[in-house]
Amino acid sequence: MLFKLTNELIDEGILNSKKEKVVRAIENILRSVWESKHLMTAEIDVIIALKNIITNPDCLSVLIDFENNYAFKNYDNIKYFVEIVASENTMQYETENDAQKLVLSIDYFQKSDLVSKTIILCEDEQDSLFYEQIARFFCLNHNININLSYSEENGGGVNTHKSFQKHIDKSEKFCLCFADTDKKYPTDSIKETLHKLRSCNNPKHFCKLIELEVHEIENLLPFNYLELIKNDSIIQLNGVAFINTIFQSYDSCFLQFLDIKKGIKVKEVKNNPDYFNFTKILYSYCNNQHNINDIHSLNDEIVLIPPVGKVIKVALSNLAIFNNSPQLLSFQNSEWNKIGSVFTFWTCARIDELLNI
Repeated sequence: MLFKLTNELIDEGILNSKKEKVVRAIENILRSVWESKHLMTAEIDVIIALKNIITNPDCLSVLIDFENNYAFKNYDNIKYFVEIVASENTMQYETENDAQKLVLSIDYFQKSDLVSKTIILCEDEQDSLFYEQIARFFCLNHNININLSYSEENGGGVNTHKSFQKHIDKSEKFCLCFADTDKKYPTDSIKETLHKLRSCNNPKHFCKLIELEVHEIENLLPFNYLELIKNDSIIQLNGVAFINTIFQSYDSCFLQFLDIKKGIKVKEVKNNPDYFNFTKILYSYCNNQHNINDIHSLNDEIVLIPPVGKVIKVALSNLAIFNNSPQLLSFQNSEWNKIGSVFTFWTCARIDELLNI
């Protein structure tokens, strides 16, 4: 997270009445920067003035480093930041140029809880690492040279809302929660996990819900990466062959909803007309061993659309594949931009290096 220290914090009138609170808040923020958990920015006159009131060596080293490298401290690419003010109990969202900012008073920083690492809350424990790879791609494309620092938290699938609600209620830490729709075809409804998260979401808070417009995060893995991991025992080659066939077609947009891990069986679609019609489109890219129009005569366990398997698990055990340029479909490109930007803005931190004074 990028914290902006404002001129209000060095106002003599405010310092005379609130100096202890101002200093405590600033030192908590500066120490988090020193520990490479967050970023800090301010006008040069604010930095110079703060050097006269901040005495903690670690915090002072952050100010001195910022002053010495002020010409190189450009965070214009960070489009979400927290602005620190002295006004009591202030918490409001505002827009500044093309960026959004959360204005917070020093009251929220009297303890160090809020400047601990941002929590990335996901349905499964491996998800945050995948989102981090997307964020690193975003940083590379936008020439952002920062560290990404966060604490991952596994929400446990359908119970993710319980963890999210806990962070909302406590109001102690920044929490970024990701959830997919679980929609298996375009006209399908969102499922329980996202529905419960929506019910407890509060957009004006330290916690933010990011809805991913895909069935599961497997749909976001660049499909050209499948060729790099297809020899893993978990990956099913007939599923990879199907993906390769449809990937270059007009109907590749439907890969947004396909259950990549499990594929589709007869029993799932025979009594669901919408799901059946969706499956017919995908089935036209398979070997067509069965007459799908006679769906009710087919055995329930027949596989219509072959599964690929747990591609995210395999990809994250081979992180080097993310050094390859991703070939993103339109829906993937949109979601990668969304994930990459918000993950970067909420977890951005100083590059871990020694600061000496």
